[in-house]
Amino acid sequence: MNQMPSKPTDTGDTNLILRCLVDSLLAEAVTGYWVHFARTGHPNSNGFPEWPAYEATTALHLELGHVIRVGSGLRKEMCEALDRIVEKIAREFDTR
Repeated sequence: MNQMPSKPTDTGDTNLILRCLVDSLLAEAVTGYWVHFARTGHPNSNGFPEWPAYEATTALHLELGHVIRVGSGLRKEMCEALDRIVEKIAREFDTR
């Protein structure tokens, strides 16, 4: 049976422990966002970075990873390409 070592014995053990800690902290943050959103209708509460409301002009989003931070323009090029495809299909549909 595999068990966690009682103390780190090498770099691999230390990395595993750090990854587990980071994963636990991220899970706690995401749970906090969801619970606060369910209670209040918005995800922000004390103790966590603020989750920005989406606005097309800023395209801000919250990056959830080993660091939680606000970013902007997530997959901007891909979204713009998809917008062009949808617009083209809509134009073709309108001409029928």
